[in-house]
Amino acid sequence: MHRPPWLRRPGTPPPIVGVPPLIVALLATLAFGVGPISAEAQLPAGLGAETFDAAWSLVRDSHFDPEMRGLDWEAVRVELRPRAAAASGPEDLRTVLAEMLGRLGDSHFAVIPEASAEVFESATSASSASASEGGGDSEPGILLRWIDHQLVVAGIREGSPADREGVGTGWIVLAIAGTPVDSLVAQVRAGAPMGQEERHLALWVPMTARARLTGLEGSRVQLQLRDALDEELVLELEREPPAGVAVTFGDLPVARLQVDHRVVTFEDGRRIGVLRLSAWFPPALALVSAAMEELRELDGIVLDLRGNPGGLAAMAMGIGGHFVGDAASLGTLTTRDAVLRFPINPQRVAADGRRVEPFEGPLALVVDPLTASTSEVFAGGMQGLDRARVFGEPTAGQALPALVSGLPNGDRLLHAIADFTGPNGSRLEGRGVIPDVAAPPTRAALLAGRDPALDAAMDWLRSRDVGPGPPSPLLEIPH
Repeated sequence: MHRPPWLRRPGTPPPIVGVPPLIVALLATLAFGVGPISAEAQLPAGLGAETFDAAWSLVRDSHFDPEMRGLDWEAVRVELRPRAAAASGPEDLRTVLAEMLGRLGDSHFAVIPEASAEVFESATSASSASASEGGGDSEPGILLRWIDHQLVVAGIREGSPADREGVGTGWIVLAIAGTPVDSLVAQVRAGAPMGQEERHLALWVPMTARARLTGLEGSRVQLQLRDALDEELVLELEREPPAGVAVTFGDLPVARLQVDHRVVTFEDGRRIGVLRLSAWFPPALALVSAAMEELRELDGIVLDLRGNPGGLAAMAMGIGGHFVGDAASLGTLTTRDAVLRFPINPQRVAADGRRVEPFEGPLALVVDPLTASTSEVFAGGMQGLDRARVFGEPTAGQALPALVSGLPNGDRLLHAIADFTGPNGSRLEGRGVIPDVAAPPTRAALLAGRDPALDAAMDWLRSRDVGPGPPSPLLEIPH
């Protein structure tokens, strides 16, 4: 079987993965989507101890802090290795490994069952051939969020099957493809770190639900919903290819990149741009540059990073250059052997060679619990530089770059190899980017067609240099 280069057997050093959070998301959603993981009745003699030793050593040798942040890693081995050696089966062994990794207290340390990884590899092999037809990434056009302990429709793609069937924002999803949402929530909750339950649910419930929504183009998915009148109904929605540009990167499955912008014109003549970036893949550089040709002369810009799980960290430096004209850094990446800065590269030349200047007006960033990794690096860095004001909800707090390495039992070990701190020295891991203005979505707001985070960002931008006041009616000009 073709094996992506970031999946290696022990003894083969894996390369640094450019898009770890996307890999984690894909593996996790695939694990939930394929049903129960099969397990052998018992492990071959010695395999439990051998697998434990391999995982323990990988963490010891690659952790960004040689002192393991004060954790006695040898004592962890002495305590847990006998349980791994005595594990009766794969699931027992994974439980011990998960406990070992949990002692670290960071994200991007996890065991990925072999079956989940193999499903991912199969999807990888087929994805390039099926990209033009939508492959297995088609969906009904519903954006989901975990709001007030419910899975809520937070957005509908215009013209999508959900839109044509009249599904509205604020509706509650009760079951997907026959699986109750409560069952998905229980699965996600079981893996939540202590003290991080709600943040974990806000990130992973929408992702696991999305995996259930996604399938082959032309197939249908059944949804049980509660509408705006709190009446329950069941709909069969067709799956269609998602919006955006199909992007391939290395051996990863085809992803969809969306870079959308529009201009909002107020009655007082003030014009504000709204730019949305779905992921940090290389094609976004040209798409953002093209959008900035129109947005650069406006009175303010909102950059919407909600739902953006990350991508290539280096892209944050280039895109940051559209908004910062002086020498600055988004933060510092620290590995065991090196300290890497994230300098911003001011964008002073347009695609056609013209001399331009970075946008100097007020900048608002909108984030949510699905804003992760490179998006957190960008948002935390711009906030730390006092270049942007952040609106919405705390981000995922999963900013660590990671590797995926093979283990002797066939499972994979996800392990972080670097730490990140913002320009003011603050650590994003576990904490996330904390908005300057908290503006969480509510079901009532969604039912009324309002977007609290975007509204708050707009109000702030409109108040710049003219004093606070009630917003005037606005006209939206889509692009």
